[in-house]
Amino acid sequence: MRYGGNTCCVELRCGEQTLVLDAGTGVRALGVALERAGTVNISLLISHTHMDHIQGFPFFAPAYHLKKTLTVYEPPGLSLPIQEALRKQTEPYYFPVPLEDLPAHLEFRSTGDALTIGGADISRLDLNHPGGCSGYRIEYEKKVLVYLTDHEPYRRLFGDTDYSRAKDAEVRDFMRNADLVLRDAQYTVDEYDTRRGWGHGTFDDAAEDTKLAEVKRMMVFHHDPDHSDDFLDACAASVQKRYKLDASRFFLGCEGAEIEV
Repeated sequence: MRYGGNTCCVELRCGEQTLVLDAGTGVRALGVALERAGTVNISLLISHTHMDHIQGFPFFAPAYHLKKTLTVYEPPGLSLPIQEALRKQTEPYYFPVPLEDLPAHLEFRSTGDALTIGGADISRLDLNHPGGCSGYRIEYEKKVLVYLTDHEPYRRLFGDTDYSRAKDAEVRDFMRNADLVLRDAQYTVDEYDTRRGWGHGTFDDAAEDTKLAEVKRMMVFHHDPDHSDDFLDACAASVQKRYKLDASRFFLGCEGAEIEV
């Protein structure tokens, strides 16, 4: 009840530009808020097409508004194009309104490895997740936010090899000196042993990278649905103590929180 139960969706405001990172169930409430605010142009960056990252899209209110423009950005390398994935989840078997009947002006574009939206410069990195996933580094007016969800550190999965060290260093360089990182930390170290290969990391991975990549603030999210609020609090407190990280630097993502970068 404190940290929330919706799946991934983050709103990012860069001046007048509205970016939405993933369209999990949280995008329903966000859509209502954007309608109330009168937001007309919205850019949606999708990390990948697993259900928990797109399942809220059919309930996104701006998509039903004739005067809205919604630009959906697709990373390269997905096994199924985003437009096709969204179309499939709005087939009549699952939903009453087909994608083609949405009144808003929908545009689908590729991210490539770098793009600019408004005044925000965005770079992309392949993450380690079944089926593929992209992380995003967003720079705006000399501030940096990194969105790094659904990533299993290579060392965790493949062991301590030259390949793992090089790939993990690449991810840390992607986060280097960021003002804020939104990072997947779904498991404890003990839990990870029975979830190897599932494509997610641990609290300890996120804490270690906070220090090694000199991240200014690390917000861990993508919480395991079996973790209660009290369990999450205990995990955060333990990691903060063991890695000597202040609570203002390493903290839990909370639904509805507003953070100024």
